[in-house]
Amino acid sequence: MIHRKNHMQTINEAGNVLFLILIAVALFAALGYAVTQSSQSGTKGGMAGERATLDRAVFENYVINVTAAVQKLTFRRCVPIDFTAPADQPTTGDFSCHVFHPEGGGAFWRDYGTDFCSDGRPLVDLAAGNGCDALAYVGEVGGGRLYVNSSDSGDFAFGPQGPFQSATSPSDGTTNTATLATAGIAYPAAQVCRALGPDWFLPARDELVFLMQNQPVYLSGSFPAAVYASSTEVDANTFVSVSSDGNTLNNANKALSTDVRCVRR
Repeated sequence: MIHRKNHMQTINEAGNVLFLILIAVALFAALGYAVTQSSQSGTKGGMAGERATLDRAVFENYVINVTAAVQKLTFRRCVPIDFTAPADQPTTGDFSCHVFHPEGGGAFWRDYGTDFCSDGRPLVDLAAGNGCDALAYVGEVGGGRLYVNSSDSGDFAFGPQGPFQSATSPSDGTTNTATLATAGIAYPAAQVCRALGPDWFLPARDELVFLMQNQPVYLSGSFPAAVYASSTEVDANTFVSVSSDGNTLNNANKALSTDVRCVRR
């Protein structure tokens, strides 16, 4: 029995390593493709267009990198997963569950909290539907400007069935995400958004509906999934998911994986 258990553990670990290798291959392939496309786009947008294309690719690869780290720590059964930036980490201790540490998830750190495009334009100058680099401005909802990531972060479970964190706000994804990401239990959908930086969050129900009904022209065609996760809990076993057209809301099983699209203010 012990031999079989050890054998299965070896298989699982091998599968995890293979998964991370595939993620890394996809990351470098996507970046290489983006650089190639950028070099071919000089007649369309000059240096500014090439820079925007490259910055967008770098951001999307950062999302892949962080997502792989979160998956690795989820397989490791880390509870909670630690998203502390390298500059704020202690000098000694157990870092096995830190996303941004070589002994943990091994993700590299970049601060995507900047309020400026790579060409120097303030984000507040963007009109609804337009964007720059890897961000697009959706519009104003809940008294603030809402920006969306250029690509999905992947498929993640909301969290375990049973525990209830009272992250029930229909309109405040920032508070919901902070509650879930620091709960001491793995809530992968919220945590992968939190890993992008303190300004990033998994949108609440109303924010997600607004996003889906006002999908930016700048990101036209970049919402491939049929259903996306919100950060709004319903009860101990379900949360609110929203269709990509923004017209259908469902009470989804927390344990099932749903596509995640992160946003920021």
